[in-house]
Amino acid sequence: MKVHVFQLMWKAVGGALVPVDEQLFQLAAEYADKNLANPKPINFLDYKNAWFACEVDEAGKPVRGLGLLCMVLRPDFPVCRFTDNAATKKLVDRASDYLHDQGYRGAHVLVHIAKDEAPEERCPNYLDWMTAFGMKPADRYTFDIK
Repeated sequence: MKVHVFQLMWKAVGGALVPVDEQLFQLAAEYADKNLANPKPINFLDYKNAWFACEVDEAGKPVRGLGLLCMVLRPDFPVCRFTDNAATKKLVDRASDYLHDQGYRGAHVLVHIAKDEAPEERCPNYLDWMTAFGMKPADRYTFDIK
């Protein structure tokens, strides 16, 4: 069995984006419907890149999906420490304005809040701010690119 990785590509047709390879797109969509818990159905246009690993036939044509990896570029705030409510508001507003100007309106951002911090190491009122900003766990892990 040979496995190849294909990138899902798009082209503009009549003001809309359509898959360059409709058969590959259909195979990827079927794979996602069968194997992903969320999102259902997947919209591959929501991702900067989508790569699809497939078993291929002798001619290199995809015949069976084996894996899917979709990527977004997302702002990440690895340092987040506030000791004053006014400072919290000013810094968050400033970052929000910057990200809005960069085209991230409506996008998700990541904010680092260490799980192993002692209570005295936490930002004052951090739970109130998390609620006010609608923050929720992001189900993420990190690893280093080798």
